[in-house]
Amino acid sequence: MKKTIRLTESELKNMITETVSKTLKHVLRESKGFDPNMPVIIVGGDLEGHYTAQEIVDNFDIKGYKEQSPNPRYANSPIVGYPIIKGYVGPMWDGDKIRYESQDAYDFFSM
Repeated sequence: MKKTIRLTESELKNMITETVSKTLKHVLRESKGFDPNMPVIIVGGDLEGHYTAQEIVDNFDIKGYKEQSPNPRYANSPIVGYPIIKGYVGPMWDGDKIRYESQDAYDFFSM
């Protein structure tokens, strides 16, 4: 007997979002540029603190991932594959860690 599964539009959207998110996380783990244990610092805003890259991927509102630049000068940037956090500037390479800043912190440090 064939079973029918009925989903609301909202349930379907949540299912697709979760599946895509899990797939992206898997792809990033396999990426040469992404190290889940990379130290991350967030400066300013409600998220300020120290994390690992995997904690960022698992717990924050991610709006995308840093892609490789078409400019050969930046093609091997250490920030490739790291998430872009909604409401924050970054990722930025900070010597031995990844750094994100609130817009206010970015403006202050860029003066």
